[in-house]
Amino acid sequence: LAEKVINPKKKLFFCASTMSDQQKQFIFLQYGVKIMTDAFPEIGDPKQHTPIILETISDVTTQNASPGDIMIIYWGMYNCNVHPDEFPGQTVVFSGEAPTITDPTGERVYYIGPNEDSGNSIMIPYLTMRIHSLWENNGGRGREKIFEHSKKEFNDQTNFLLYAVSNCQAYFREEAFDKLADLGLVHQGGECWGMKKDRSKVVENIEYDKSTGANNNEILFKRFRFALVMENSDRPGYISEKILNAFLGGSIPIWFGTTNIFQIFNREAFIFYDIHNPQPALDQIKYLESNRTAYTEMLTKQPILADGARTIERFFSFNDSVGKGFMKKRIRSMMGQESAMYHYGLIQHQAIFA
Repeated sequence: LAEKVINPKKKLFFCASTMSDQQKQFIFLQYGVKIMTDAFPEIGDPKQHTPIILETISDVTTQNASPGDIMIIYWGMYNCNVHPDEFPGQTVVFSGEAPTITDPTGERVYYIGPNEDSGNSIMIPYLTMRIHSLWENNGGRGREKIFEHSKKEFNDQTNFLLYAVSNCQAYFREEAFDKLADLGLVHQGGECWGMKKDRSKVVENIEYDKSTGANNNEILFKRFRFALVMENSDRPGYISEKILNAFLGGSIPIWFGTTNIFQIFNREAFIFYDIHNPQPALDQIKYLESNRTAYTEMLTKQPILADGARTIERFFSFNDSVGKGFMKKRIRSMMGQESAMYHYGLIQHQAIFA
């Protein structure tokens, strides 16, 4: 007998501009789709019920969209000609960046990303959303290196520092690289290698495969004591995957960006490089380079997460198998599908980012 296919109670739509089939397949693997199918299992298995592409308003009628359905929009991709007011269900805007005035608004529009907590938004850094998708797509491999201190990765301490960045417009990041080059021989892994361009202090990492993307930088970091992984700006809630790749590679991150980072990662496990006052960070790195015992103690004894299981619950729990599914419940709560205590109660009594 043929296996019976159960139709989902909800349908998931993806608001997209004209894309090739390859682009559509790639976008389905991104964080928004995975998070929504985990938060709403009634949508059905995404492998059987892939999101329905919407390009024009006529698609809404053709695909029989209903008030119980959900439409995903990724920040900056609003040329699909379907405004949330024209969609009968709820719209969720996912963003790795802060919202802009071009973002759609309305009573049935919700935001998930580095925006402020409110009745219709949850502040979640891009880092945790993106890594959830990657971990879930590879069976959870790598998660234990971050969540369990006993399984933390360690580099082999062969080289001093790696800088694997290809956006060289952040001048303060280039200046930091030049200062660090005065402390030891540094390696270049991307297009950027400081403002001084001094090859006597910088080694080009010829093994770097640019086609693999930033998410494979963790492989390179295994050979370096430090990883320069500064963000390109300091914006509330904006945290990319850079620092996590350094931790996964077993390197000590040198990081700059929003102080929200301390809510997720143990401040003693990495070096915060204050671009307005860099000397304390430079002094610490110089000390650790001169005292290998102190370096090893920092690398091996400091847990990665700021507050263990509580951090996992607050920032990584997009399905029931992680952190009791707290973030899953919070998303459902915001959208009226779960008890109000998980979202609205939290806003009133406890800020995610203090």
